[in-house]
Amino acid sequence: MANLGVLLDEWRAAVATEAQSAGQPPLLLTAAFYYAPSINGLNYPVLSISNILDWINLMAYDFYDDPTWAKVTNSHAALYDPSARLAEVMGSGLGSRPG
Repeated sequence: MANLGVLLDEWRAAVATEAQSAGQPPLLLTAAFYYAPSINGLNYPVLSISNILDWINLMAYDFYDDPTWAKVTNSHAALYDPSARLAEVMGSGLGSRPG
């Protein structure tokens, strides 16, 4: 996680160089991240992510336990459920605040 910002900087520079030499517009840079701004105590470099990437996809799904033994169905990824332990809204501040 410590070098993710450096990787993104290098990726953006390589894309810009390649676009300029090919006479083409630069590619859009996107990435998919875990829905919360940190994983196991490691924080995403939120400022680098928001400044360098053009689009961010939050992987906010599969919040419920193993469906093979569940006796009821639930929504795939509820935006907010005050009675649940997890909800997408808990981690959706990735671009708005550092982890």
